[in-house]
Amino acid sequence: MACRLGRHAPDRRQHQLHRQVTPIDAAVIATRFVQYLALGLLFGVALFSVRTPGWQAHGLGALALIGAGVSTLGFGLLVAAMSGGVPDYELVRMIAVETPLGNATLLRIGLLLLAIPASLAGPLAVLPLAAVALATLAWSGHGAAGEGMAGWLQLGATVVHLLAGSAWAGALLALLVMTSARVSIARLHAAFAGFATFGTLLVIAIATTGLLNTLMLLGTDPGAWNQLYAGLLMAKVALFGVMIGVAALNRLYLTPALAQHGGRIAIGSSLAIEGLLAISIIAIVSWLGTLSPA
Repeated sequence: MACRLGRHAPDRRQHQLHRQVTPIDAAVIATRFVQYLALGLLFGVALFSVRTPGWQAHGLGALALIGAGVSTLGFGLLVAAMSGGVPDYELVRMIAVETPLGNATLLRIGLLLLAIPASLAGPLAVLPLAAVALATLAWSGHGAAGEGMAGWLQLGATVVHLLAGSAWAGALLALLVMTSARVSIARLHAAFAGFATFGTLLVIAIATTGLLNTLMLLGTDPGAWNQLYAGLLMAKVALFGVMIGVAALNRLYLTPALAQHGGRIAIGSSLAIEGLLAISIIAIVSWLGTLSPA
């Protein structure tokens, strides 16, 4: 497993490529997946609700609770993986208090616990808490691995990548719920139209920051890349490309046909496919953060 407090030397690439994933590795990846999914939807759905008048998000408190619980569990598993067994109190305290990873985790859990009662006041109260909690996930992977100005640029790109991707995923879920509910065609058209330009900006932000992060992590010499990391990254890019294609289909053909017979079902099915692609990308990201890029 890639150590999040440092980076592997290049001569360990083949070992990492061929070694088996241990049960604790799988558990860490699984908790990372749930964290990315819960925090991403918490931020994305809250943002969509704030931007869409007349639509009220539900379940934000539950998402915050899941995120806080899994963040706590994930931290415990991560410390256990680093220690090679049951960690002692001093190791847990040291990682939690004296490392950026531990500080980010404690901040994330605290913000998510605050977001639970804040959800009673509505999505606007949850949004800033969710945004900062989501941004702390940059310290859970390679986003905070750089140093100096380049490191700050990489960290900033990672945070924007997380926020933009989560905004897209949250909007997908919200639009799917609206499509399935008894919402008028006029309101659906307004919701899709309101997301159209914003969605284009999100795609540009995701692509730009993703490219920047890739160049900073991998460089331009394919011979220095971890083959497993590069393969998973290419799969992520391919899925992202398919998502863009499905989104274009929605915008150009299915949204204008909403009022036609079967139009609501067609766009709902398309949104579900897009959502499954997004979940697949989140799963890949959860694994990538445990691997050494080079």
